[in-house]
Amino acid sequence: MARVQTHTVEYAQESLLRRSVDRREGFEQVLALAEHLPAEERMLMDQLFRYGLSFRQVAKLTGQKKWQVHREAEVLLRHMRSPLFRFVAGRRDLFSKKTQRVADVVVLQRRSLRQAAADTGLSLHAVRLRLRELHALALAAALGRDVKPQVETEES
Repeated sequence: MARVQTHTVEYAQESLLRRSVDRREGFEQVLALAEHLPAEERMLMDQLFRYGLSFRQVAKLTGQKKWQVHREAEVLLRHMRSPLFRFVAGRRDLFSKKTQRVADVVVLQRRSLRQAAADTGLSLHAVRLRLRELHALALAAALGRDVKPQVETEES
């Protein structure tokens, strides 16, 4: 009896996650946004939403526990639904090269500001400024304001 009940709870959790995605943006949109994630995270989204594997099946394939796969999927979905992620994924043409690099590392790859500074060769202060620019551009776009492409200067 306990085994049947466990499977029912697992199925309900997976069904709830998939329904929340289906209602909000649909599998296709999730998979399109997942294209901007690092390879390992993109693979998780593909396994769940393109191939329809269960959390248990993915856990078995990856050597993780089922709850870890479930939690990672929820975290990734929350991250991909964020206005900043959607803005960066869809409007990279607006950014200068340095801002694009910061956006890729911090927003799309979910790395720390210190890691972004090391990866981009910018100072931590410069990374913070670029991230502040990204937030301002995303907010302006969300408010319906015309957002123009940034021009790269030598000081940028």
